[in-house]
Amino acid sequence: MQKEYTQTKEQVLEGLRTDRQGLSAQEAEKRLQEHGENRLKEAEKLTLFQRFVQQLKDPMLLILLAAAAVSAVTNILSHESFTEVIIILLVVLLNAVLGGTLYQDLSELPAAHLRHMDFFGRAKHVHTVTLAPGSRLAACRQQGAGVQGVNSMHHQALHTAAPGLAVAALSEDGVIEALEASAGPFCVGVQWHPEHLFHRDPFALAIFRAFVQAAQLVPAP
Repeated sequence: MQKEYTQTKEQVLEGLRTDRQGLSAQEAEKRLQEHGENRLKEAEKLTLFQRFVQQLKDPMLLILLAAAAVSAVTNILSHESFTEVIIILLVVLLNAVLGGTLYQDLSELPAAHLRHMDFFGRAKHVHTVTLAPGSRLAACRQQGAGVQGVNSMHHQALHTAAPGLAVAALSEDGVIEALEASAGPFCVGVQWHPEHLFHRDPFALAIFRAFVQAAQLVPAP
């Protein structure tokens, strides 16, 4: 059978059993009963748990989780803080479970030229990010949206934000540094570590204060 795009108008009309006047109301109703509505079938919506299980099928995510576990155990044995591991994993998993994608290593992102992995600079600003106007993070900053210095200790990066999450901050080289959701009292994930900066950075302290204030508004179970 000829493809429709190679046929003449008359051949197409004949194949569809109609003419240039279109279908009569009676014929349209008959075909509706026969074939149903001309509507795409909606994909089945997955629950949060189903999305999580799907992500666990990704070998790279399993490697990431295993590496994080080994790093956490090493930090415990050496009596070092492993909050960095937890925070980065939470941001990555939050985005992945909701349907986003990630770069397993910043080397996959050629434009990423800044120093994103600097454990020795945890208590100082290593690079800057631009806070999105109208974001919750921008509301935490006295000057509002704009350029803000942050520390940086990560080699993974988000590739695409999951549905329901908005990019709240970008680094100078285009790496997604923060996500947030409009739903809920306070759902914000950052790739930097305000817990090492709050003693000297009003913006870092304001993030924690905003989180505590939002938590106080949630009724007790």
